[in-house]
Amino acid sequence: MFVLIGLWLLSSWGVYLAERGANEQINSYGYALWWTFTAMQTQGANSPGPITAPGMIIGSIWSIFSTIAFFGVIIATLYAYFMLPRRRPSRELIGALQYNLEQLENLSVEELEVLRDTTVRIVDTQIKDLKEKA
Repeated sequence: MFVLIGLWLLSSWGVYLAERGANEQINSYGYALWWTFTAMQTQGANSPGPITAPGMIIGSIWSIFSTIAFFGVIIATLYAYFMLPRRRPSRELIGALQYNLEQLENLSVEELEVLRDTTVRIVDTQIKDLKEKA
């Protein structure tokens, strides 16, 4: 989104520099900002736009890329909000533990003892930390 805003400001400046003096409609940076904003939303065709070749080139490139980026950001945000599952770290941890517990039969006695001691130590430390915070 910040890239899109930066490109908007830069494209507006380019349109303003290309059109100032030659186009009385785009006579200020503010109007160039407005025109590039409406062009991004595909409404710019209704308002007077650039008339110089460099202004038309900058405006055309901006219109194409900004429309794609603008609607792409909206669609990606909506997709991420509604479609991606909300996962809590505890669920991921439980899933990893379940997978690893299924592999226990492949471990030696020494590896199982190390696993047990490590797990007990980690859980005891976590319980102690939680009690101290409470």
